[in-house]
Amino acid sequence: MKAPGDIWGPSSRVLWVGINPSAVSGRTGHHFAGPGNLFWRLLHASGFTPRLLRPDEDALLPVFGQGLTNLSPHVTSNSAELSRAQWREGAADLFARVLALSPKAVGLLGKDVARALLLAPGDGFGPLRLPAAIVHVLPNPSARSGIAFERRLAHFAAFHAAVRGLLSPGGSREA
Repeated sequence: MKAPGDIWGPSSRVLWVGINPSAVSGRTGHHFAGPGNLFWRLLHASGFTPRLLRPDEDALLPVFGQGLTNLSPHVTSNSAELSRAQWREGAADLFARVLALSPKAVGLLGKDVARALLLAPGDGFGPLRLPAAIVHVLPNPSARSGIAFERRLAHFAAFHAAVRGLLSPGGSREA
């Protein structure tokens, strides 16, 4: 299995951060490739992409002003399989990567990513701040999270509204 790598380009302004690649992503080499993962549907439905992308089109994200990474590169069937050390190492590596990439905005895909990276208190979604970036904690797109699609979509749409002006021309559509 090969974990999909970071996706980032010169026009990228928004960075998506997942927890770690799933077993399906490890097999395919593409982000959010599991059949129950809603990431690509949420991006399109909230206005981040003008059409629904397939996981094998993940490298197109920079065309739309976006990039993608994970807290941990370790492929697992479930993020609960990550050790505490992998969470800590991943958070330190991710913080350094975010600073090096200097995105204008970061979408953390799940409260666990936020807790690991920012030690965010509470259990709410919404804006947080990192140096030089707007950070939003968004619902995890995995079907396992049990959050209704409409509720997830509302959070993704709010994030899109906050960052719409940062995206590449034509890389965003009106929601």
